[in-house]
Amino acid sequence: MVAILGLLVAACQSPAARHGQAAAVPPARITITTGNLTFSSPAGAAAHRGSVVTSALHVLVDRRPDLGIEVSVTGGRLVRVSAVNGAGRAVAGIRGAGGAGWRAEWALTPGQAYRVTATAVNPRGRSSTTTGSFRTLTPRHTFSAMTSLGTGQVFGVGMPIMVTFSHPITRKAEVERSLEIWSSKPVTGAWYWMSNIQVWFRPRTYWPAHTRVRFEAHLKGVQGARGIYGHANLAQHFRIGSSLVAVASAPPHIT
Repeated sequence: MVAILGLLVAACQSPAARHGQAAAVPPARITITTGNLTFSSPAGAAAHRGSVVTSALHVLVDRRPDLGIEVSVTGGRLVRVSAVNGAGRAVAGIRGAGGAGWRAEWALTPGQAYRVTATAVNPRGRSSTTTGSFRTLTPRHTFSAMTSLGTGQVFGVGMPIMVTFSHPITRKAEVERSLEIWSSKPVTGAWYWMSNIQVWFRPRTYWPAHTRVRFEAHLKGVQGARGIYGHANLAQHFRIGSSLVAVASAPPHIT
């Protein structure tokens, strides 16, 4: 009876287990998502949401450049992501902790070709790579922005950053996420919408004296209203001068 049981156990074991080998670990699965397109490993096949692309010659069009690019991985970790436009310029991105994922910092430029290549490794160190190539849509309607702040000029401590748009903005949160401010001294403030075409940034109190400020609006590809996309970025840098605050009181004034 003992001998028969031993034969049964040996027969149920896989060849790898009988020889002391570890079970095979599948490669990490990579998914590249951009707007309405998804590129997935292991085959690297591309698909529109809900429909498979059958022709390799078909030009894939990302119709939502405002959603940017996201790369995720399961069963492993990302070790490298390369995202470049048609001119070979790298797309700025942020990698998640431990190589769990990657995403583009800003929206994608409309009417531009892109190529994304992502490489991941599974727990055994086996690498896999997925690539996606596509082109963003060329929108029929666009908007732009301007500011009255002149580059390199000096302003007072109470000066707001005023941005005016060429078209009414209905997706205000998306536009706000594209606005970036850097200052040489810590500043706490917020954006305030004065109307549908104008937004201001004001510090909570005043700008610190002699602060250097850089303002950038990464508006390319941002959907400011339904079907209306930003077609140009905006950048300005200026300096805050000495602090001079005048306080006036109206009640005691006598005419």
